[in-house]
Parts: sequence; C-alpha cells; structure tokens
Amino acid sequence: MRLTRTTSYLVIALLLLLPVTVLAAGAIVTLNSPPAGVVAGSEFTTDVTIEGAEAVLGFQFDVLYDANLVELSDFDLGPWLGSSGRSPAKLGPALAKEGGRATIGAYTLGQQAGAGGDGLMVTLRWKAKANGNLDLQLQKLQLAGAGGTALPGEISAGKVSVATAATPASINNAQSLLLGAGILLVGVVAFLLLRRRRP
Repeated sequence: MRLTRTTSYLVIALLLLLPVTVLAAGAIVTLNSPPAGVVAGSEFTTDVTIEGAEAVLGFQFDVLYDANLVELSDFDLGPWLGSSGRSPAKLGPALAKEGGRATIGAYTLGQQAGAGGDGLMVTLRWKAKANGNLDLQLQKLQLAGAGGTALPGEISAGKVSVATAATPASINNAQSLLLGAGILLVGVVAFLLLRRRRP
C-alpha cells in the first residue's frame, strides 16, 4: 500500500513538471550559413529560420557583423510570419551609429491566431565590401504573442563564418601587373647587357 502511494506521488509530480518543461523549451531560431563563393564586391544572402513556434504575432533580434567587411543592404520577410492569415509588416533594419549592429523586426495585423510551427523568418541581404573572415551573429531575440506577451525562444547556431575571397577581376589585375613588371625587368637586363658588349 505504501509502495503504491509513493508511486502515485511520483507520477503526479512528473505530470506537473511536464508542462513546465514544454513551455520552457520555446521556439528555436537559427542563422543559416550563406552560399559558398562570397567575393568582395558581390551580394549574398543569409536565411534566419524558426522551429517549434506557437502563436507568434511579432519578433525582433539584433544582427552583429564587421562593418569593414560587409554592409547590410536590407531584409525580406519570409512566408512564415503571415502563414496564419495575418498581415505582416517589417520593422527596420535599424542600423547602430557605431556600425556593426542592426535591429531586425516584424509585426502582424489581423484577427487570426499568430504564426506557429517551422519556417523562414527573414532573408538578410548583404554586400561584401572587402576580403576577410567574417562572423555573423544573432542576439537579443524577442518573440511576442497576444497582448504583447513575451514568448519563450532561444537562438541556436546564432553565429556563422563567411570567408570572402579576392574577385576574379582583382586576381587578373594582379597577374597583369606581375606580367608587366616581368617584361620590364627583362627589357632592363637586356639593355644593360647590350651596353656592356659595346667597345
């Protein structure tokens, strides 16, 4: 009898803890790696996706980057936020005065429930300014539900690295300069040899 009662208490305790665990998990937001082959002077994109969301009416997060290597041109909303039938609108990007940080956000209008499940939140549009190893990072994630209620969420894989390389034009220019310098050097050596041979 005592064993049965103890077992019942354990089951009840586990059932009480289960909803707390589910709510604490929240949605997971991921910054995905850009396509390979980013070169200085080119444009590229990075996608931000979400998994396990529930009744989200709006969101906001910060993007950190090296302003010497890239600039954030703009961003496009993905189909996820408006998937429940509400009308989405974007906020930003609001660029920090010191550079290297931008705030991205969006909200929705309508009578329908908020967005849930998995999907594409935004596509960030970048322009590579110089060569180098670039780290992109997400911070300060906020998910809003009905009445402005803060919803649980976390950033997973919020940092990606981008290795920009010299453009083909830059490589061709460098090769041309080296070739021209080589021809000039050969000409100078030939001229000096001819002067030595003269009586």
